[in-house]
Amino acid sequence: QVAEPQPRTAAERTLAEEGMPGKALVTGATGFLGFRLVEALWRSGVDVVALVRDPSRMAPSLGEWATIARGDLRDPAAIAAAMDGVGTVFHTAAITTNRARWQAHHETNVLGTRAVLDAAAEAGAQHVIHVSSVIVYGLHPDANGSAVDESAQYAEPDQWAHYMRSKRDADVLAMDYVREQGLPVTVARLGILYGPGGGFGGTGGLTQLGSARLVMGSGGNLLPFTFVDNAIDALLLLALHPECAGEAYNVVDEPQVSVREALRILRAVRGERGIVVPLPATVFRLGARFLEGRQGRDGADLPPPLTRYVVDSARRNVRYATDKIRRDVGWQPEVSLEEGLRRTVAAGV
Repeated sequence: QVAEPQPRTAAERTLAEEGMPGKALVTGATGFLGFRLVEALWRSGVDVVALVRDPSRMAPSLGEWATIARGDLRDPAAIAAAMDGVGTVFHTAAITTNRARWQAHHETNVLGTRAVLDAAAEAGAQHVIHVSSVIVYGLHPDANGSAVDESAQYAEPDQWAHYMRSKRDADVLAMDYVREQGLPVTVARLGILYGPGGGFGGTGGLTQLGSARLVMGSGGNLLPFTFVDNAIDALLLLALHPECAGEAYNVVDEPQVSVREALRILRAVRGERGIVVPLPATVFRLGARFLEGRQGRDGADLPPPLTRYVVDSARRNVRYATDKIRRDVGWQPEVSLEEGLRRTVAAGV
C-alpha cells in the first residue's frame, strides 16, 4: 500500500495548495533529476505521467507515483500519446555526458526536444518547462567581471564540446518555439547537479589519491553546484508561474563556492583529513590537444577521454546571477551545500 503523499518543501506545499492544470508529463523519468521530480510532483498531489524509455531501468516506486508511458524521444508518436490530457510538461530527458557521439547528442538533446515541443504544441499544453544548463554560456567569466545573467549570449562550442553544443541548440530551439509558435515555454538553466543517487561531480575533474584530492589548476575557481532538490523546487515554482513563459532562469545554489571550499566541506562531512593537490592545467590541455588531434585524424566522432572542453569545464571560474528567479517566483535554495553533501554521503554515493 502506497503511503499518503506529504509535501516536504515550501515549493511542494505551494503546489499542493494551488494545484496544476491537467496532468504533468515528465520526460527522462528514470534519470537522476526526472525520478526525483516525479516523486516531488506525486507528494504534491499532482497526477503524473512518466515517460520511460527503458522500463527495465525503472524503480518499482515510479509505477506507484505515476502512470508509465513507454517511449523514446526519437519516437514522436509515443511522445504524442503520452501527452494526452497533459497541462504541464517537464522536459528533463537528455544525454548529460560529453562522452557520446555527436549524432547521439543531436538525436536526443536537440531532435528529442523538438519532438517534445511539437507534441506539446499539438496537444495544447499550457506550460512547458525545458531543463537546460548554464553550460550554454560557455566556460569563461564575463569580460567585465560581473555575474553572468540570462541576457548573456550563447557560447560557441569547440569541436569536441558535444554536450555544450547540444544544450545550446536545444535552448535556442525552445526559445524559437515561443517566438514562432507562441508555445508557452520556460527555460531553466541548471548548474552542476549533485545529490543522493547522483554523487558529487565537478570538483576539479580528477580523483582521490590517499588523503590527497588531485585537481586541475589551483582549485580556487568557482563552480555552479545545484543540489537536486533545490533544482526541483525551482522547476515546480516556475511551472506555477505561466507568466514566466518566454523567459530563461539560472538555477544555481548560493553561495557559489570554490572547488577548494567544496572539497573542504566534503571532507568535514565525511570526517576525513586531507589536502588539495593542484596540478598544472597546461599539461592537461597539451595532452588533450594531442588526443583531440589523433581522434580527429582517425575520423572519429566520439570525443577522446580528455579534451580541452573537459579541462576548461573543471577549471571554469564563472559566477552566475540568480536574482531573476528569486524575484520572479520566490525561489530560495532550501538545502545548503553542507546539508546537500551530508545527504549525498549518507546515501552511500
